[in-house]
Amino acid sequence: MKWLLASPLRTLSPLGLLAVGAVVGIAGVPVLKKTVRGLAVLTVKSAFTVNDMVNDAGDSLKDAWGKMVESARTMQERMEQKLPDESHPQAAGPVADVEGDI
Repeated sequence: MKWLLASPLRTLSPLGLLAVGAVVGIAGVPVLKKTVRGLAVLTVKSAFTVNDMVNDAGDSLKDAWGKMVESARTMQERMEQKLPDESHPQAAGPVADVEGDI
């Protein structure tokens, strides 16, 4: 805050200080406005980028999960085809209680 004690500002009247403030404000507002707008655009752009990345990751996860479930179902179907059906008469193996000579 040493700049407030500078001699040109000390010699100005309150009306002169107001005029200097107005000039600085008018000159500074467009620059400030442009900077704030740039930051706002950058923030929104970043938010959209993050949103797209999250959506892509979700889609990728959903696809991978679907492939894994399909693979598990295929493996289960193959296992069921290899296992004998218990309702089938030959599924139990050789018959142990056959009447007659053993």
